[in-house]
Amino acid sequence: MADAVRLVHDALAPLRARRWIAQRCQQWGCDELADNAALMLTELVTNVYMHAGTDCLIQAAYAQPTLSVAVSDEDGSEVRHGAVPDSAEDGRGLAIVAALADAWGTRGDGGSKRVWFVLSATNGAGT
Repeated sequence: MADAVRLVHDALAPLRARRWIAQRCQQWGCDELADNAALMLTELVTNVYMHAGTDCLIQAAYAQPTLSVAVSDEDGSEVRHGAVPDSAEDGRGLAIVAALADAWGTRGDGGSKRVWFVLSATNGAGT
């Protein structure tokens, strides 16, 4: 099963993304992955809103037991992932994705970028 949605660049995009993936997980019978998927997707779409400043395309696919999600934007700058000072009020989105995902990564082609993650029900996701 697979689906995709394009979200316009606005402050409600993270909320729309969160609701969209929760609905997909319910439809596809992978409810146990919904909470972590929604959190990670919200972080990625927030990054697009805050840093890329473009619309984004979300693609998701489920083949039991694995949920794959990718977020693409129209900004070619590199994804920066590194240590965040304890005093920082933001900047932890990719660390959350890295901590929860079974696998994740980035791909850029100079004019756009894609950040993806994979969750599997067999690895205790949703706990």
